[in-house]
Amino acid sequence: GRGGNSWISPPGCLQFSIILRHPSNSSSPVVFIQYLLSLAVVEAVRTKKGYEDIPLRLKWPNDIYVESSSPNDESVKSPEIIKIGGVIVNSQYTQDELDEFLLIAGCGVNVSNLAPTTAINHIISLYNHANNTQLEEFSQEQLLAAILVKFESFYSNFCRNGYGFEPFLDIYYERWLHTFVLIFHIL
Repeated sequence: GRGGNSWISPPGCLQFSIILRHPSNSSSPVVFIQYLLSLAVVEAVRTKKGYEDIPLRLKWPNDIYVESSSPNDESVKSPEIIKIGGVIVNSQYTQDELDEFLLIAGCGVNVSNLAPTTAINHIISLYNHANNTQLEEFSQEQLLAAILVKFESFYSNFCRNGYGFEPFLDIYYERWLHTFVLIFHIL
C-alpha cells in the first residue's frame, strides 16, 4: 500500500493486476484509470440483477468501502463505513515506436474473508437476512470475471469517446461516500 500502509492478502481476498498500454496522445488522462477500475469493482456487484442495493461505495479516489449496519445493535442509527478494497496504479512512460504509458493496475478486494475488516459475501449475507432474500455469494472467480468485463467496457468507452472521465461522473458520484460534492473540471 501507499504511505507505509500494509496490503495483506488473507484467504478469501481477491487480488489481481491488469497491464494496460495507454496511448500517450489519448484525450483520456491516465490518472482516471484508478477511478475506472474502482468503479468497475462496485458496479460489477451493484449492476447484477437483485444486487442493486448492496451498499458498496467509493471513497475518492480509489478505495472501495461498504456501508454496514449492526443488525444486533438497535442503538446504531447510521451505518458503519468499512474499507474492503482498493486500487493502485503504477505507470511508466515509454517513448519508442508506440509512445505510450505502460500501466499496472493492481486491485485487492475482500470477497469472503472477514479479517481484517469485512467482505462482500458477508454484506450479501447480512442483506439477505435483513431483506428475506437469497442472493448468492460470489466466488473469487465470478467476481473477477464480472470486474474485468465491467472494466473492459468502461475503459473502451473512456478511450473511445474523447471526453475522458466525464461520461462516468454521474455514476461515480452516485457511488461516492463523500458528503460534499467536488466538481471536476475536465478539459
